[in-house]
Amino acid sequence: MKTKILFTFIVWGLLLPSCQAPTRAYPETMATPTNATVPSLVERGKTYSFSVKTEAGAICHAGINFWDIDESWLHEELPIIKANDSGICQWEWQIPMSAKAGVAGFRGYVEIGEQEDNVFPETFCIEKCDF
Repeated sequence: MKTKILFTFIVWGLLLPSCQAPTRAYPETMATPTNATVPSLVERGKTYSFSVKTEAGAICHAGINFWDIDESWLHEELPIIKANDSGICQWEWQIPMSAKAGVAGFRGYVEIGEQEDNVFPETFCIEKCDF
């Protein structure tokens, strides 16, 4: 009887590790928050600054979405840039004369090492916004 109990505990002890759930690796650091700064109201033909505050050396991807006067939804890619020592990526963009008045969007993401999920969406108004 003792041998049977001892055998059961040995088998149970050998099988227990294989029955456990696999361990999951979690990142040791949290993602750096990304904050976008855009003008709230812009005028056609003028140039404005759009920026993202992130981590120094991060790679920034951005684009502007807007309606044109022909009722087409356009996306204009901005140059891919590297954040400066203060963690700032900054673009200058001239509002096209063909842009329709209304809501536009500044969108993109930031690459920090292997991570690419720091998405920044912001909206702004061209000439006026009707909310």
